[in-house]
Amino acid sequence: MIVRPAALSDLGPAILMSRHFHKASGVEWRFETEKTRAFLRQFIASPDTLCLVVERDGVALGMFGASFNDHMFFTGKVAMVWGLWLEPEIRKTSAFREILRAFEAECGRRQVRMAVFAAQVKTPRIGRLFERLGFRPAETHYVRMFG
Repeated sequence: MIVRPAALSDLGPAILMSRHFHKASGVEWRFETEKTRAFLRQFIASPDTLCLVVERDGVALGMFGASFNDHMFFTGKVAMVWGLWLEPEIRKTSAFREILRAFEAECGRRQVRMAVFAAQVKTPRIGRLFERLGFRPAETHYVRMFG
């Protein structure tokens, strides 16, 4: 299993995993394939993002995306994680830790002072995992859909 930077050739599997992520999250809005394709294309190409793929035997089975920006309250960069998805067959492997290692290395290269992950309240197990890895709860996201 390898973790590597995503390429435009990964769009197909990334869209499929995005669809799986959307379904598993139980959100109320519908999945838009073309919007997802455009977002991922931009995300993969941007110098202000990190898009990773977890690959096993030549098949993409996981993905991760984060953006890097200046923080509004202090001097330094903040990394915002936009998405993390591992297909069920690699969830009990080292894939998550390998992604985290690659992400932390990129944070070091970019001199990031803070990294932010969001986890759904309905999955407290993920929150406990983040805490074991040195993250701490800081805020709650509230979402309201319009239109």
